Amino acid sequence: MRSSMSSVGTLSACFSSLFAQLPSGRINLEVLLQTWLLLNDDGMGCGTDATGASVNFDTTRVPVVALDRSAISGLLSALVTLPTVTPRIWVLTFQSLALLSNMRHDDELPGMERWIGTAVVTDHNTSAVLRRFLSDVPLSAAGHRLHVCICRR
Repeated sequence: MRSSMSSVGTLSACFSSLFAQLPSGRINLEVLLQTWLLLNDDGMGCGTDATGASVNFDTTRVPVVALDRSAISGLLSALVTLPTVTPRIWVLTFQSLALLSNMRHDDELPGMERWIGTAVVTDHNTSAVLRRFLSDVPLSAAGHRLHVCICRR
């Protein structure tokens, strides 16, 4: 029996599975983020510099290859548990999250659309990811430490 899933649907399912498996440590986070962003690049005014970093990143684009809630959870979990998160990974992560926030999903309640950004904000790892982003010391900043206080109401 042949599946009627489109190629975009297949890519979305594959990438969602890979992102969900990130906490296992067997998948290269940087390569996965780069590949996902490349597949979702529409080529309109977004180039790369000599290091491959995105220039003129368009935060209003809606990605073609969607990710589900488990993929977002896997990404955020990996960012909390990885021993080292490079500045490059942070950039790719925030670019990916920016694009994902432009998407809607309807896997919560049948017939009710919600923004994917809701899955990011409500994930139990979000505050830990932000705390780590704000408090991690880059290798070039040895000796200088930013102290962050997160107030909870």
